[in-house]
Amino acid sequence: MNHKDLTKGSILKTLFSLSWPMMVAFLLHSGFNLVDAFFVGKISADALAAVSITFAVIYFMIALGLGIGIGTTSLIARYLGAKKKKEAENVAEHSLLITAAIAIFFTIIGLVFKEPVFRFAGASPEIMPLVMDYITIVLWGSIFTFAMFAVNSILRGEGDTKTPMTYLGLSNVVNAILDPILIFGLGIIPALGVKGAAYASVISKAITAIVLLIILFKGNSYLKLDFKIFKYNTRILMDIFRVGIPASLSQITHSVGMFLLMKIIAYFGAGAIAAYGIASRIEAVALLPIIAIGTAAITLVGHNIGAKKMDRAEKTTWVSIGISIIIIEALGLIIFLMPHKLVEFFSMDPEVIKIGGEYLKIVSLTYIFAAIGINIGSAFQGAGKGIPAFISALLRLILIGIPLAYLTAIKLDLGINWIWYSIIFASLITSIVMILWFRTGSWKHGQHLTTEEVPEISN
Repeated sequence: MNHKDLTKGSILKTLFSLSWPMMVAFLLHSGFNLVDAFFVGKISADALAAVSITFAVIYFMIALGLGIGIGTTSLIARYLGAKKKKEAENVAEHSLLITAAIAIFFTIIGLVFKEPVFRFAGASPEIMPLVMDYITIVLWGSIFTFAMFAVNSILRGEGDTKTPMTYLGLSNVVNAILDPILIFGLGIIPALGVKGAAYASVISKAITAIVLLIILFKGNSYLKLDFKIFKYNTRILMDIFRVGIPASLSQITHSVGMFLLMKIIAYFGAGAIAAYGIASRIEAVALLPIIAIGTAAITLVGHNIGAKKMDRAEKTTWVSIGISIIIIEALGLIIFLMPHKLVEFFSMDPEVIKIGGEYLKIVSLTYIFAAIGINIGSAFQGAGKGIPAFISALLRLILIGIPLAYLTAIKLDLGINWIWYSIIFASLITSIVMILWFRTGSWKHGQHLTTEEVPEISN
């Protein structure tokens, strides 16, 4: 496979060429949640609430995989920018081993503590059996989710965003076919309810993970992996962790924040949980373009940092922010004009429609803050600086958003809408902090990649 030099040419065109396949890929990945929500919602409101309340824990799993993946993408991009292909391949092999270890650990811990975790999250006795049915299957199949994220991060580090898009599309098609069959039954296949939704997702992700691993080891990817010539190096692990651990902590902080937020929302009943579950999935789809652009920025900034083109790396950041703001405000306007109709697609419950529609109408025009935070955090990560994105998540949710939501919505009894107002205010403050931090230029300084950090690997 030919490898494109990302340190030259139009930044706008390069960002677009990297990000559009990721937009499609992320949209397809979100299809897992949307398809599950659509079919599970046809069972009952309790079934939908059960699947919705598991999202915080599933996001925790995703957070771990994404964090290490971001560290991997950043380091591979910097090595390829510095024209060190063998070192980049060794980074990829280290990343796969780290991911496998994390997947095993997460599965064991999740299975042991699943019931007390969801009891704390506010799952009622009525929906707890459904929650256990769904999450148990998801946990056993989590190795495939982690594998998908690992391989995708490696391919994105080399600048290949089209391969993940293609096979995530395949995975989504398989999931969409299996969901109604396994949930409602067909012929000799019994109706499995929420268990069927979980099995469909696990099977479809397993197929994708296996195919992508084959491509990475035996296919036409630019990086060629072979554990027969694997060279363990502690410094590679440290460099992955230097970005990966703060990135994981950032994602985990978001997961914990969602968990605590769901607990506050649970105070208003199962209908509120189901409404937020639906609305947050709709919101997640709207945010996909800026997440894709931010992810592309990690790769592009990393390549230019490796090539020591700091001015181009900085320009990439501002271009990615500008594009993201234009796109997300257009999508936000669409949501603002038809919030209740969007919720009605997933549920006809009046309470769910009312709460979900009000949430979308309140937050839909404030996504500009997310565009700023995501892209600046990505630029820091591409430069090998993982702490700012973590601080951003910590500030937005744990330090400002959640305490303010609890104070206003519950302690002051101002109502559920004040949860949304609190998060908006926290997002505004966080975006201002990130802009000021980036403008200090601190990300340009220190070691980004040196031959002393990781010895060159001979051919």
